[in-house]
Amino acid sequence: MTELSDTAAGPEARPAIAYEGVAFAYGPGAPFIEGLSAAIPAGRITSIVGPNGCGKSTLVKLAAGLLRPAAGRVVVDGCDTGALSARQRARRLAVLAQSPRVPPLTVEALVACGRHPYGGRTGRLGPADREAVEAALE
Repeated sequence: MTELSDTAAGPEARPAIAYEGVAFAYGPGAPFIEGLSAAIPAGRITSIVGPNGCGKSTLVKLAAGLLRPAAGRVVVDGCDTGALSARQRARRLAVLAQSPRVPPLTVEALVACGRHPYGGRTGRLGPADREAVEAALE
């Protein structure tokens, strides 16, 4: 796994997500994204705004590892997503897909879903998981 070094003091100076020379195409033909370099800062709220079909969801899918860039790399939490397993990516980034319906879960149950990549085969939350959920809710 390739990790970016911190260039400033502390990990908060490292971007949460970095796109480095990313190119992506849906099938053969002209690239949908070409030469994109951008950084999403850690610890801040960032909005990506644009019309339908401009690539907002594609950027999220690239960061989550659901899509792979044709060129360049996507770095999440200091690690190249191409070098991470699905479990390692899930420990760094979670995506809740947009839906016209609210998920039939309590907020606590939805937050607990974020503990799935840390659990064992049983899928049960242990005491450490419950503490992490409580900390996230606070």
